[in-house]
Amino acid sequence: MIAKLTGLIDEVGEGWIILDVRGVGYLIFCSQKTIEQAPKKFSEYSLFIETHIREDHFHLYGFNDLIEQQWFKILISVQGVGAKVALAIQSLYEPNILSKLISNQDKSAFTKVSGIGPKLALRIVNELKDKVPSSLMIEPKLNEYSLPNDREDRINAESALINLGFRKTDIDQVLVSLISEQKEIGLEDLIRESLKRLNKRRELI
Repeated sequence: MIAKLTGLIDEVGEGWIILDVRGVGYLIFCSQKTIEQAPKKFSEYSLFIETHIREDHFHLYGFNDLIEQQWFKILISVQGVGAKVALAIQSLYEPNILSKLISNQDKSAFTKVSGIGPKLALRIVNELKDKVPSSLMIEPKLNEYSLPNDREDRINAESALINLGFRKTDIDQVLVSLISEQKEIGLEDLIRESLKRLNKRRELI
């Protein structure tokens, strides 16, 4: 069983990284957030690995830390949530945001993820409320948490980025990611950092 890989980044694509480990290239599927945090090509990079072996495939999934990996395992334990959907969830929401969504039973947040409808979103919040270890749960405080799409800066940034020709689905993922990482980020910085990440995505296509 492969637990961790360290090597040089050989190629990066939409949802995957090829890591060259002593001349052997490993295709590793990752969340978009993990890919955005990866260094440039030919730089050394380490990923914690989750291995899935089936009759028709042998897939590796990579994570920056053990908390992300643990959340991946928890998400795929829900019936109807496969690896692809779990990575899509992790592309949109940081672990601390996920814990708040589960605590708040916020099923509407999960319907924003590609591949998740209302029924599956309800199943996710219902099943995970009692399944997520307390060490991963963050108790929400009154008025502490609101979804990123409620922020005025997010709406203004989204409008500006759409006018620059970017796709709304890509914009939403990047904005939610940035706001969850930097809660006090201002509008100008939000647009500037979003442009960096969106342009990086374009380079991968």
